[in-house]
Amino acid sequence: MNIALPSPTIRGSASLHSPGQGPTSLHSPDRGSISLKTIIWPWRHQDWDVKKKLLAAPIQTIHDFGNCLQQCHGTKLKSQQVSELFQDYFASGGTSITEEALLHSILLPMRKLILAGPSIFAKTNSTSVSTSVPTPVLTPGVTRTIVMTRLQAKVAVACMFFGLFDYKYIDDGTMASDGKRRRPSRVNVQDEGDYPIPSLIHIFTSRRLFPLQCLLGYFAPRANQDHDQEVVIFRRIAAAPSYDWASSPNIIPPIHVGDCAITETPAKLQLAFCHEIIGKKAFAGITNQEEITLLTYPECIAAMLFCANLEHDSLVVIGARMAVSCSFSSSGASYQDVRKIDDCPARDSRLGQTLQRVIVFVDAAQPTAGRAQFIDNFDRDLAKLHTGLSTFAGSRKAISGGNWTYGGCSGHNMQVKFLQQLMASAATDMTLIYHPWGAFEQDYGFFLEWINDRNITVAALYQAYRTVINGCGRGARFNELELLDCIIDELEN
Repeated sequence: MNIALPSPTIRGSASLHSPGQGPTSLHSPDRGSISLKTIIWPWRHQDWDVKKKLLAAPIQTIHDFGNCLQQCHGTKLKSQQVSELFQDYFASGGTSITEEALLHSILLPMRKLILAGPSIFAKTNSTSVSTSVPTPVLTPGVTRTIVMTRLQAKVAVACMFFGLFDYKYIDDGTMASDGKRRRPSRVNVQDEGDYPIPSLIHIFTSRRLFPLQCLLGYFAPRANQDHDQEVVIFRRIAAAPSYDWASSPNIIPPIHVGDCAITETPAKLQLAFCHEIIGKKAFAGITNQEEITLLTYPECIAAMLFCANLEHDSLVVIGARMAVSCSFSSSGASYQDVRKIDDCPARDSRLGQTLQRVIVFVDAAQPTAGRAQFIDNFDRDLAKLHTGLSTFAGSRKAISGGNWTYGGCSGHNMQVKFLQQLMASAATDMTLIYHPWGAFEQDYGFFLEWINDRNITVAALYQAYRTVINGCGRGARFNELELLDCIIDELEN
């Protein structure tokens, strides 16, 4: 497959647009927001002096390191769990590093990085996060951007690894009519249920070797530190006005089939299928596509800190750099350290930073009965995709997609999710590179051959889908429906 894959163009140059809007400041919301929730960083919390002493305590062995983690995380973690997971790490045969080398080259520098956090966040350029200016939370219904340097993102992930956000870390303040901030009240985000708990504790409590291997690869020293001051952009895109799918004249472009994992795609834009709360179930159980994305591009883990429930919105992450190459198959997950791969970014003259990779996080409606999935939630998930991709509408780029499920878990009809990706990409003038996995790879081959030879519009495909589904009785077994074959029959008649 030969397809041109230029770097993505950001409408409005240094600023991203929400659908139908003009450029906005990198830190300001696109539309006025009365209430602004902000992050309380560990070094601005009242317990920082206590945590700082714990981090500065002497560490000579992995057992000492486990004790340090246990004291930072509190009673939720046992030092034995840390020691057992590192025993698995050394016994796995996937590394030749010694315990001493691991401590001095990766684990102790992680601790040093956190202690340097206040100065790292104080030394910022005009676009990146500074703790002297409150870091906003990306809340539902508001298009807003957070910009971090790579080094700042690494500090945030390290703080999660050490469990340093185990407090009411979101400050909920409102703005008075005179523009002055009223006295803020602290909100326990664990009680709110709209945010993940920004901690990587499940790696140890669930004894997850694979995430540990990937994160140690992320924090391993690199020969070239020149990229530390490049930026990673986190952009929450509020739901766009309703798109008229039944009247869309856009032609479905030829579909390309990827021969690798989505995270290894040559396309600069890729979809990341997540839960409604990014990272909500990551690192706690079975490896899924959401977890693979977070581990391949660990700077995205920082989104767990400040991205609230997606609801009808999407999250776009620009500039996240591949730290390890992860893959997943029926035999399990594997990874390869890519420190020697020079993932040199393309440069933007105004930001002077990387705009190499764009990852669009979208969640599917939770698995439900067949009728709800095929009818009630179809437009919701279609609109969700369109919201995330519309920022780059008209750029004629390639977008990498694949088997879309709730959080990357099983439970959805792949025919439905494939059609949604096909229509959303075509509606935004993008070419879909589909990365199939499992049985669905054999299910859609004939449909691809058929649709690639015809100039089918988005409207025609959408209407054919609706006609087929509306023709099914209430007792229909939707998951047994040969949906793609029925759509072909409908379009040919």
